[in-house]
Amino acid sequence: QAYEQSGGSGKNFTTSLICGNAAGEILPPFIIYSAKALNLQWTFGGPSGSSFAVSDSGWITT
Repeated sequence: QAYEQSGGSGKNFTTSLICGNAAGEILPPFIIYSAKALNLQWTFGGPSGSSFAVSDSGWITT
């Protein structure tokens, strides 16, 4: 099952890191929001086992 949510007109960025292998195994996503602190409401309703983090830009920087 795929998850997608879109909308809004701001310039906020969110990064989703999705990993899989040739055997078809897929790890739960790692979601990075553009924020100073993680809002716990952002962690509800996503795929089971997802991990969440924040960065100033919403990008993977290291």
